Amino acid sequence: MKNIAIFVLSPFGPADRAPNEFTDVTGAFHAETQQTNESCLRYLEWKLAAAGARLNRAVAFVSPNMLEDGQWARFQGMFPDLPMEAVPLRGKLLADALESIPEMYDRLATLQAASPEAGVCVHVDITGGFRHASMMMLPLIRILRYSGFQIGEVLYANLNSQPKLVEDAAELVNEFTLIGGAEEFVTFGSVRQLKRYFGQTETPPRLQNLLEQMEHLDENLRVCGSYQVTQGYLQRLQEAIQLYEDSMRGAREATAQERFFSKLLPRIKREYAPILAQNGEATPAGIIRWCLQKGLLQQAVTFYTEWLPPYLIESRLLTIKDTTITQECKKNGNLWSSWTIYLLRNYQPFYNGATTADGSQILTYQSLVPLFQKGSLQQVRDFVAGRNPKMEAFLKHVEAFCQHCDNYWFPSEVEDLPPEDPISQLMQWTKPENKSFRNYLYKRAQKESSPEAIIIKALGGVTKDKAATFFTMPEGSEALESDHSESKPRWRSDTFAYLLEHGLIATKLPEQNLLDFVEMYETVVSDLRNQFAHAHADSGLVEGQQDIADAIAESLDLLTV
Repeated sequence: MKNIAIFVLSPFGPADRAPNEFTDVTGAFHAETQQTNESCLRYLEWKLAAAGARLNRAVAFVSPNMLEDGQWARFQGMFPDLPMEAVPLRGKLLADALESIPEMYDRLATLQAASPEAGVCVHVDITGGFRHASMMMLPLIRILRYSGFQIGEVLYANLNSQPKLVEDAAELVNEFTLIGGAEEFVTFGSVRQLKRYFGQTETPPRLQNLLEQMEHLDENLRVCGSYQVTQGYLQRLQEAIQLYEDSMRGAREATAQERFFSKLLPRIKREYAPILAQNGEATPAGIIRWCLQKGLLQQAVTFYTEWLPPYLIESRLLTIKDTTITQECKKNGNLWSSWTIYLLRNYQPFYNGATTADGSQILTYQSLVPLFQKGSLQQVRDFVAGRNPKMEAFLKHVEAFCQHCDNYWFPSEVEDLPPEDPISQLMQWTKPENKSFRNYLYKRAQKESSPEAIIIKALGGVTKDKAATFFTMPEGSEALESDHSESKPRWRSDTFAYLLEHGLIATKLPEQNLLDFVEMYETVVSDLRNQFAHAHADSGLVEGQQDIADAIAESLDLLTV
């Protein structure tokens, strides 16, 4: 390990001034010095020698005047065996340090690169120079630590103490680490800096408990824990904060570091107030909204997907009147973490379309969606028999196509179809944007039981205007193609409208709010979350991430009674 000292060169006093006698807090160090930087370097040489090491180099900020009038050369002459180099100060204003600091950093980076195996340890004297020199050294220390440099001694030559002392100033500098740690927790929920800071000393139990609860919540947020587990951690964090505050009142034995930290706690409480237990139990929507405000988009998307469907039922914002709905969802919802997700995304009642004024049944594309999801060509054919010539013709075409291919050959057979073939069009239209056509076909062939199932299930994913390619649409539906050529189907909201209309479910929300929420939930989970999870071209951009956040926030607004 090579040891490097950095400092701002202080001017020398009158030539006839008596030397200053310096010691340290232990009284073991003694040196007579002419200048404050000399005191710190003599101390470093003494302390390193006691540890069997030595000071290898010094790098100093030096003003142009001190370079010209010989003071820098005079200082170098005081340490003839120590290599030194100067970083010129660009001026006397604080703003000028913005130019000098990067140059010092580059010098140190070069020295570190020259010793890749041994590495370097940077020792800092914050005493010397003009009055704002210490202000320049503090951000330099922060950037060095951030970049992975090892920081050794941080020293201050105190001329005003009796006796004159070379003091350890590391703790003062570390207070910035403490502030940064609190800011890191407030912004990102991370306690790494705080744990690192307090890990250097023995931590009182009250503070240890608080840090542990902060860490538990941080870990839970990173792994996107369940709502119940998250609630528990929030409750325990609130209790730990209260216990810490009660314990700190009149605590005379509290260290300066702990008292300093206690001044940062009100900001932490203020930032977490919306979800802490003292303000009542935080709802899933409240925690998701807080995650959005903190920029925790991955957590917000996951919590939105997993937490909101159960919350709708448990809070009675959505009540299921027909028990067979619950039974079917629990039976078929094993692919999801909760049957309520299946309810919002997949459940379809079996109904024969809308009812005309005279009570007769009419066939709609929407009424076929439950059958499409089953993937049975025969069931769809039986249902539309004699009622929709275009759909019947398409189904015959599907049957003929599937007679001469299996799942293995399905991708190749589809790719060989002419572009205008309706099967080719259907598969092109339902392909996700982030997948190649070939990859999409292979994935579907691996997942489904037969080519028939692949094609029939795809019918449930086309937009309403594209549905007219396979189905004779009712009069007036032609306007869909011209006015809403890119409109997405609203199968989910249409389904829930049917359930509400027939008294199979009820809601405490305005009915339109529920319908809009169901549709937006499907959009966020199916489309936006898919983009986010698969690093879609736009989702990595600020604009793409903001689209997801805005959609979730707008969706949450619909859940207000």
